[in-house]
This record gives sequence, C-alpha cells and structure tokens, in this order.
Amino acid sequence: MSIPPSSQSGSSIKPVSFPDPKALVYDRGVCKWNIVGDSPLDVLKSKNEACIIFTQIGKFTKDANQHKELSKWFPPIPDMFWSETGVKHNGFFGCHTSTIPAPKLPIHTVDDATTRQETPNPIDASGQKSTWTSSTTLTSDNEATSPDPTLGFDIQTTWTYFRLIVKILLTEPLADGTLPEGEIKYGWAEMAFLSFSNARRTVMICFDMPDDVPKTLLKTLPESLHEFDGPFGLHIPVLERLVKLYDKSIWGMAKTVRAFEKQREKDSKPKDSKPDASSLQDSTKPDTLSVTSGAPGSVIPDPSDPQEARAQFQRLFAISRHITHSVETVQVAAEVLEQLKLECKLLLEVDPQGRLQKLKWLQSMLKGLLARSISNEKRLASEQTL
Repeated sequence: MSIPPSSQSGSSIKPVSFPDPKALVYDRGVCKWNIVGDSPLDVLKSKNEACIIFTQIGKFTKDANQHKELSKWFPPIPDMFWSETGVKHNGFFGCHTSTIPAPKLPIHTVDDATTRQETPNPIDASGQKSTWTSSTTLTSDNEATSPDPTLGFDIQTTWTYFRLIVKILLTEPLADGTLPEGEIKYGWAEMAFLSFSNARRTVMICFDMPDDVPKTLLKTLPESLHEFDGPFGLHIPVLERLVKLYDKSIWGMAKTVRAFEKQREKDSKPKDSKPDASSLQDSTKPDTLSVTSGAPGSVIPDPSDPQEARAQFQRLFAISRHITHSVETVQVAAEVLEQLKLECKLLLEVDPQGRLQKLKWLQSMLKGLLARSISNEKRLASEQTL
C-alpha cells in the first residue's frame, strides 16, 4: 500500500533546498571528497569520476526541461519513477544493466586527452581481482561532433532507481519521561535515489534527504577509489546513513510508547503516594520498565475531566497511526535491501570489497529495527486496552 506522506499533516524534515544544492565530488588527485554547491546538472556534466548529488525531486517533476536533461543520464529509468504514483510510493527498487550507444553531442571546447590511469583493484585474500577495474581513456577533440565521454554509455553500465520513506517523531518526552501537552508533531523524509556505474564513472543522486546528510556522509565515505567504484559502491555508505535514520525513527516511537506507559503509572498512583526512585529514572532504553510500588493496579481510574480523557485517547490514536506507518516503512526498506542484495550477487562475480556481505549486514540491521517497531505496536495496543 502506498502512503501519500505529503497529504498527511505534520512538520516535514527539511530537505536540501534550492538555490543551495549540494554534491560530494571525488578528487582522485588527492583521494578526497569535497562538498560543492554546483547545480545537479553541472555536476553531472563535469568530468568527475565519482559524485553524490543531493537535490529535490520536485525540481525535475515540475520542470520539463530539467527533467529532460537529467533523463539523458538515466535512459532506462521508467516514467513511473517520476509520476505521482512513484513520488508518493512507500518504497521500491529497480535495476538495469546494459550497453547503450553513446549519442553524438557538440564539443564546445578543445581538451587534451584525459586519461584515467590503469589502477587494478587490490587482490583479496583468495588471490582474485575485481571484475570492475577503474581504467579507461577519456578523449575529446575539436571536431563538430564527438561522443561525450562523460555521457557515453557505450560500455556496460548499471543503473539503479529506488525510493524509501521514513517517519520521524519531532515531539520529545520531558525529563520525567512523560510527553508534553499538545499534538504529537512528526515529519516525513520522502527519499528517492538514482545511480549509474561503469568503468568510467560512479554517480548517485539522492532526492529529498535530510539536509544534514551531506556533511555527515562526508566523514564516512571511503577515500580509495577502488572501495566505491563499480556497482553498488556508493550505495553502501548512503544506506548506512539511512539505517541510522530508521533507527532514530524506531527509537523515537519506542520512547513515545514508554511515555504513555509512564503516564499511566503516574495516573494510577494514589495522590498521597510518594514515587519511588525507580519510577523517576529517565531510562535511556525506551523499553526499560519502571517499578511502581503502592499502586492500586494497572487500570487507570475514571478521569474527572472528560476533555482530558478525550485528548489522551486522541494522542494514543495518533501514535498508533505513526507506529503503523513505522512498521510498514521499515518492512519495505528491508525488502528494498533484499532486492539490492540479489542484484549485487548477480552482477559481482568477484566481490573483493565485500559489498554483498555489507548489504546482508545492513538488511539484518533493518530486520532488527522492524522487530522493534512491531514490539512498539504491540506495547501501544496494550496501553489502548488498559
């Protein structure tokens, strides 16, 4: 089932906004990634060997010219990716590997031949080399037309296109573990991704990711080219950031469920009863139980204020909806990782960088978060029956 996040009320997690796009571009000369502020199309047209571009999908779905220019770099991507169905979907994954003849494009400048040096990938413990090397020669001349080496897919190229969404609660519990009064605020991160990779270049475009991702990702990207060139090389560090985002989402839900549990324990105490030390602890783990002494039971007494009771019911209903979305989005994310893993296994006969193993690990992390999310759902269901 597709969730139309943009139709839901609530705050949204601020994505990278224009006119301040960001990209991480790899400089092979110094083996370093740099943040640049060029437009996505300018970064694509530049002769970098690897880049991760952060932008907004709306810039391309609402501008036919921008969409047309970007699509030149991703010819196998289905139109549905850009449609309302794709933009509002809860998650999917697609992959395409083929060789497409390079188009003839005008050359506006005279460049010397640009050579990407032969750099065989390191030999792994078994003595095997990767089937993906980082060697080719890029040339251009002053003829009227010539294949553009930065756009030519005349060699085997792998494209991927996928989408993931995650819901984040923005209302934090108070110091005593209970929730502040008022509406529980939340935001959606509605993310989409495009990539292509061949022996010349590795590119990933990230649409609508939270705006703190470029700087945090910069700290974790591998600096050696052989660690990320070829299929799925840039997927690993990006997915690691996404797993952390899902982790933040799930534990935020768990803290909120724990806040309801603490509020119930507080309300069920006799008014003249003194709280014991364990109930005052602000547990770092949302599922750590507090011990309540002297409470008459787990049943909340009939509230004297019907409006307050109604407000509490509405908050329980709201968090129930959020957790249902949480279970669904993590479940879909785990399925996306499964498809990535299968494609990685098919494409990489030799995998010295261990990308398949890393994808398996990330999938196991998501499955663990899914189990936690289901646990949150069950705990909240218990609160609703009490």
